[in-house]
Amino acid sequence: MQKMSGAISLRSTRLGCRICPLEAAVTDLARRLFGKATRKSVEQTVLAVIDLPLGAVRRHLVAGSELPTWLRDQLEAAVRTVLRVGKELECRRTPEFRRS
Repeated sequence: MQKMSGAISLRSTRLGCRICPLEAAVTDLARRLFGKATRKSVEQTVLAVIDLPLGAVRRHLVAGSELPTWLRDQLEAAVRTVLRVGKELECRRTPEFRRS
């Protein structure tokens, strides 16, 4: 990933703009989930919707084995946790969300 003007870019020099639609979709999703697309919110979104799912299924795909029946529930819980923690941390950092 390349850093570009405060946000991150999913583009690598090798892939160029072929991944631009994915980058735009992830940035838009981060904006919808966290209220704005900051470097941190985009990173958390990438972790939740790309890194965790890919990591969870990759070894099964490489091995040619079936996905465990419990994997979907575990992955959903992990993704929800990443997004929840990301939102909680964002709220703590934003003054208008702080309680007196």
